[in-house]
Amino acid sequence: MSLRHRPSGFTLIEVMITVFVVAVGLLSVAGLQAFAKKSNFDAIQRTQAAALAQDLIERIRANAAQGAGYVTDASAGWSSSNAPGAPSQSCSTSSTASSPACTPAQVVAFDKYQWTRALFGAAESLNGESAGGLSEPTACITNATAPCGAYTIAIAWRGITPLPPADSSDTANPANNRCGSGNAAYDDIANPGTDTRLRRVIVVRTVIDDHSGRCAGVTP
Repeated sequence: MSLRHRPSGFTLIEVMITVFVVAVGLLSVAGLQAFAKKSNFDAIQRTQAAALAQDLIERIRANAAQGAGYVTDASAGWSSSNAPGAPSQSCSTSSTASSPACTPAQVVAFDKYQWTRALFGAAESLNGESAGGLSEPTACITNATAPCGAYTIAIAWRGITPLPPADSSDTANPANNRCGSGNAAYDDIANPGTDTRLRRVIVVRTVIDDHSGRCAGVTP
């Protein structure tokens, strides 16, 4: 009586299919992780920008009569190329012999210096380079009727993923704010020119009254 032996094990084609399926799965996981990292970076940057905008609003509110001193150009604003320099007087919350009280104008210079250092992450360094703050930030503070009326604080920074151009007819879209629009750091290297596809921006608008009475009747 003859015995028939049935084949057992895996064929080469089965092994190849298994390897292919596993490879596709691993590539998908790697792609998902990379996307999550990019999204997390953008979220952290946006959170920092929002906190910095609120901090500047509080600084202006505390020195409202000098509000015009905080206003910048609507497009160039403050960036790494034109950041405010160190003030001549280091201001403090209390007056001492070594640190006398500052005048309102000196407070403006001190606020701008301190705030932009936080914007650029100058307080955190690694190997002599700034390690905190936003990526290639630009800050623009505008108010045509300062110190009265509405202040618009726009903060732009460099994202990772290029975005499509914003609809220019949508005036409510923060991407249509001009802050940092001429900064080559926001260009997509795949599309040379001032396309600013990597630019991210938040815009905060607030009304600050200097309580002097001169702002009465000024429309925000």
